[in-house]
Amino acid sequence: MKRSALKHLVATVIVLLCGSAAAAAPPESVPDMILLQPGDLQLGSSRDDYEHDTVSGETPALAVKIRRAFWIGRFEVTRAQWQAFLAAQPQANATTNCQSGSAAPAAPVACVSLPEINAYLRWLTKSTGLLYRLPSEAEWEYAARAGSRGARFWSNRDSHEGVSISRACEFGNVYDVSGRIAGRVAPHARCADGYAGLAPVGSFRPNDFGLYDTVGNARERVADCFTRSYKGRPADERVWSWSDCRYHGVRGGSFLSRPLDQRSSARDYVDDRDAGAAADLGFRVARDAVP
Repeated sequence: MKRSALKHLVATVIVLLCGSAAAAAPPESVPDMILLQPGDLQLGSSRDDYEHDTVSGETPALAVKIRRAFWIGRFEVTRAQWQAFLAAQPQANATTNCQSGSAAPAAPVACVSLPEINAYLRWLTKSTGLLYRLPSEAEWEYAARAGSRGARFWSNRDSHEGVSISRACEFGNVYDVSGRIAGRVAPHARCADGYAGLAPVGSFRPNDFGLYDTVGNARERVADCFTRSYKGRPADERVWSWSDCRYHGVRGGSFLSRPLDQRSSARDYVDDRDAGAAADLGFRVARDAVP
């Protein structure tokens, strides 16, 4: 049996086991996923690292064990995939007037709030029979590092903000010569990736796990609540959250992020009560390997 036919048969069986296919999502609207196996991770950075950021709470590093295999989106969720959701759920209207700077269908969707993302995840779950969610912060960094230990997954040396970091433009859509904003005083990468705003997903080189755009393009939401410390959080892949969580974690940097924020351990957050949506803030999806 050909692989494509086998995949179709497996998908059909899953739909039959998990629910009706009447509201099935079009195949092109379902995110491409990669399966990651369990492993170990140093979450965050050390105080000895050249670019460690004590303000965001990434130090001291926390030894984490990813105990369970999981699936994660190869790319950030695109505008085309989001539009498929909106077409199927016309009541899911946008709640923000921010402009993402790109109308390209293959660009990451941005300017979406957490309630809208949760509605998308419920729709994707219902229409595929597979339980989609946001990745935990530990899962995200494990996937983004792809086994690397350095500040950026492609190099353990000569990649910090104090040098040109010219290779950044090979691996991500970063704040660089192409996208410098007049009057903005912020360090930028001394290279040109060709995009002043959001780029189509997969435009740059992937990490060793085959994951794209973990450096730049859109910042990405994770499921965890945010605090300026890893103290008390689970030392595994579980989401760290609680009820009435106002601040949620954001990872990955964007086309607007200075090089310091283009590191595997760099952290940020969004205040969901004030805004919760931004022109450079998107997401990628995850799901458990074993439901």
